[in-house]
Amino acid sequence: SILTGVLTRLPFAYAFNRRYILFGNEQSTSETYFDEKYQWLVNTCYDQSPNWSVQLNQLIKTITGNSVQTGSIIEPLMDLLVQRVLVHRYPQYAKYQMSCFSENEFGKNYKWCQNCNVCATIYLLCKAMKVDPKAIGFTKDLLTYEYKQHYTVFDTDKNYCNSGLINEEQLCAVYLACKNGTSSEVTDYFKKTERYAKTEEDEEDWRKKFFTLYEHFSTPKELKESLFSIFKEELREID
Repeated sequence: SILTGVLTRLPFAYAFNRRYILFGNEQSTSETYFDEKYQWLVNTCYDQSPNWSVQLNQLIKTITGNSVQTGSIIEPLMDLLVQRVLVHRYPQYAKYQMSCFSENEFGKNYKWCQNCNVCATIYLLCKAMKVDPKAIGFTKDLLTYEYKQHYTVFDTDKNYCNSGLINEEQLCAVYLACKNGTSSEVTDYFKKTERYAKTEEDEEDWRKKFFTLYEHFSTPKELKESLFSIFKEELREID
């Protein structure tokens, strides 16, 4: 859990005299939805959500006498912007990015299995944001028909986040990849579908959702001004 992760890192924070333990909890972790009977409000990532992050920070500050804080510096960003800022602005650190669970046979010896929904999504986000997937360690072209089954955008029944956010973000990402001139079997196939025209029609709406800087409840106060300056600069350069 996130709490366990923080507690196991506290000795390192003390040893190296560090003030922050920061996690990669992006804006999508705050996404909620109602269950089928409309009885329960569900947050599939509550342990990474801003609400829990704020509570966790209070706990850690109490334990450490305010000497260590926890939080997220990317909370204001959706995944599309996270990928853009990381790879475009900090390529020297982007190569260390990890998102794949590496739970199948393809991920035994590498941080990207390159054969799952997570890898497909991250690869597509890179293409949408005009950054090279090789910069974060991809060695295969995941936009061929061989990997098409991993894109939930082509099959709405496949969705590891029931809120539908992953489908929506993939839809926007593959559309942007097409607009950016990416030519591949997957993007060429998408251009021929009705969803391409629908995504183009709704572009103003989804741009507001995915290219907005959201509130940052768990970001340490003293870092907010500098972070927002960076995010706004990157946002201005996006087509």
